[in-house]
Amino acid sequence: MSNISKNDIKIFGKVLQALGEIIVSKPEILMSILDKEVEAEAPPQAKEKPHGLPSAMKDTDLFSFSKNHNKEEIIALLNELTVDELKQIISHYSLGYTKLKSKEKISEYIADQFKKRTTDVFLKHEK
Repeated sequence: MSNISKNDIKIFGKVLQALGEIIVSKPEILMSILDKEVEAEAPPQAKEKPHGLPSAMKDTDLFSFSKNHNKEEIIALLNELTVDELKQIISHYSLGYTKLKSKEKISEYIADQFKKRTTDVFLKHEK
């Protein structure tokens, strides 16, 4: 505070007084400035992840399909889907967490999980 003089405080008071008069006479100016700042600081809307099965797999029961087909056929079916759709399947069937990112590796992971399980243990489970 040693570098601020009494004169600096008086000048700053005059600036605040001028700003106060403008705000009182035209409050919409301050409101528009604040609205722009709030919009700029708002976090971007997170992309909502779809829940449930992908539309391409709605008619297919993967557990019954995996009982009647070998692993390669399951992988071939799953390779037709996108990575996001494969992750939806993992989430829907509660197949655990995976760090895999490629479509082929995720398809293999899902096929392995379906071949290991004989029934959908969460079939009757309500969330």
